[in-house]
Amino acid sequence: MYAIVQHSACGYKGDLQFSGGLETRAVDTKAQIARVERVGGLLFDEYGEAEDFCDWAMYTASNCKTLIPNCRRVGRFDYLQVDGLRIFCPLAGMVDAFKADPHAPLPSN
Repeated sequence: MYAIVQHSACGYKGDLQFSGGLETRAVDTKAQIARVERVGGLLFDEYGEAEDFCDWAMYTASNCKTLIPNCRRVGRFDYLQVDGLRIFCPLAGMVDAFKADPHAPLPSN
């Protein structure tokens, strides 16, 4: 299974330019899976689907016009971690929006 976590450039290197960035991480132990589920994080069976969600959350859904990722409209990071990176938790309805149309931005507020 694959979880969505904070970008390693921010999590490992402290590069705040990537504070809104996401990455896919393999989770292969029951403890890791339980940790992600406990905080409301995402788990995907396929790596490609997890990567597609990351791209959608950082760029399409956020209406990001630059290469600097920004997932803030889509969710938040929990303090619990997988592989030393904070677990991403989507806001209510975001997974449904992604599945409905992964090529559409979110409506403006």
